Amino acid sequence: MTIIPDGKDWTWVLSRVCPECGFDTQSFAREEIPAMIRANAAEWRAPLAAPDAADRPRADRWSALEYGCHVRDVFRLYDYRLGLMLTEDDPLYPNWDQDETAIADDYAAQDPAVVAGQLASAAEAIAVSFGALSGDQWLRPGRRGDGASFTVETFARYFVHDPIHHLHDVTGSRPAGTPHRSGSAPGVAAPRPCPASSVVLSVDSSQGSYSVRQSPEFAVNVVSVASQTCTFNIGAKHVWLQISAGPVRIWSSAECAEGEASAVTQLRRGVPTVVPIGWNGQISGPGCPGPGTRAAAGSYTAMASDGSASSNTLVFRIG
Repeated sequence: MTIIPDGKDWTWVLSRVCPECGFDTQSFAREEIPAMIRANAAEWRAPLAAPDAADRPRADRWSALEYGCHVRDVFRLYDYRLGLMLTEDDPLYPNWDQDETAIADDYAAQDPAVVAGQLASAAEAIAVSFGALSGDQWLRPGRRGDGASFTVETFARYFVHDPIHHLHDVTGSRPAGTPHRSGSAPGVAAPRPCPASSVVLSVDSSQGSYSVRQSPEFAVNVVSVASQTCTFNIGAKHVWLQISAGPVRIWSSAECAEGEASAVTQLRRGVPTVVPIGWNGQISGPGCPGPGTRAAAGSYTAMASDGSASSNTLVFRIG
């Protein structure tokens, strides 16, 4: 059976909660969008690795593989459109027919493992793009061919619903804090520790470069993809930031920990918890001897870890 093309205008999700997946596009700060993208990408690993990833649950419904291909292409497309909005004055996006693309690119015949890697890469690319936005960039306009107009912020909120909605199409799971399908009350048992494989870390910064006299500030986003609320230790000795110059580590917040060494918090699925970490610009060592030598001007990388999972690698400059 041929799948009926989706002709809906989904822009209404900007004004009300989606009744199908339960996602509310107005329930989060725009700065949380990069972490939400990375968390969603991590959740696609399991359905794309399943033995039946290429099997359609019904003849008129896409398989997990086909949805994964679509989400990968949406990440790529919206990163391109975001680039247009940032470099052109109120651009008109080139038209894209998702159903024609699915047929032309033969989504159903693609390799799920390859698609999983491509989806993760495309997600990281657009997460980086959104993470680099600041100030009036969020207000820049763009238009679709059907007359729908967006600012970068409404574009971002509209966009992020798509991969979350399609994950719901595949798994039936809903974002944290959304209504339950049945009328029964959720369980009241105390949350358990988050499984190590369910925690996704990402790091970003409001600046891409700092003067040699500034102290760089970073935000480590901690997101759980577990189906139930769980507990996780975000203390200074449990989630840390590492600064490197090329292959050489020059500073770690674990060595120069500030704040609570242990701080257990509850993580709700898909909702980022932000851990701010600052670097004084000095080179550290075991025991954090000080005062240390100040890092020279140049290019550096920041990466967060909890000893099990590692974040994206963020590149920034000093000087």
